[in-house]
Amino acid sequence: MNIQLKNYSIDIFHEEHHDKMIIWLSGQHEFAFRNYLVEQVNCCLVIVNIQNWNEQLSPWQASVFKSNDFSGGGQQTYDFLINDLVPYLKNHFLFQEVYVAGYSLAGLFALYVLSLDTDLSGAICCSGSLWFPHLIDFLKNHQVRDKKIYLSLGNKEHQTKHHVLSTIKQKTGRVYRFYQNNNICFYQLHQGNHFQDVQERLLAGMKWIERGSQ
Repeated sequence: MNIQLKNYSIDIFHEEHHDKMIIWLSGQHEFAFRNYLVEQVNCCLVIVNIQNWNEQLSPWQASVFKSNDFSGGGQQTYDFLINDLVPYLKNHFLFQEVYVAGYSLAGLFALYVLSLDTDLSGAICCSGSLWFPHLIDFLKNHQVRDKKIYLSLGNKEHQTKHHVLSTIKQKTGRVYRFYQNNNICFYQLHQGNHFQDVQERLLAGMKWIERGSQ
C-alpha cells in the first residue's frame, strides 16, 4: 500500500506474522530493485521515498565536492520519521522492533536517526557515507546501548584520490569498534567499489535483522 504523509510518499509492505519493521530510506535511483528486495525480505518493509538525496539526508551543512553541496536538511527528515511516520505505523500495525536502513548517505542517516532516538531497535548502514565531516564526533557524543547495528563496506571504496572519500575504510572501522562496546554490531566487507551490488548489500543487512542478528 502507498500513503502520502506530510510531503512524503510511503510504500508499506506489511507481513502480519512478523514483529520486525524496517524503514528503508530509498532514492529514485534505487527504484529498479525495490521489488526484488520486497520479494526477498520477510520483515515488514516501509519504503520512504527520498526526493532530494543530499538535502534531506545530510544531518548538517557540509561542503565536500563543492560549496554547500550538503545543505543539512536532515533534521526535518528526522522529525518526520520520529514524530509522524513511526506514530502512524504504531497506530496501524503491530510490531515489536523497528529499524532504519539505507545505502550510502542514507546509511549514514540511519545511524544519525538511531543516535537521536533511543526507542529504535537498531540500524542498517550499507556502504554508509561515514566520511561525512564531523560524523565520528557526533556518534561518540550520542552513544547508544543495546542496539542491533549492521555495517557494510566494499573493499575498494577507499581506493580514491579524493582526500575525504579515501577515509571511508578507516572511519567505518572506527565506528564498528565504537559500537561493539555496548551493542550487537556486525561489520561485513563486500567485494567491489561503492556502486557494485547495491541491492545485494542492502539485502544482506535486512536478512541479518530478519534472522535475529545471527
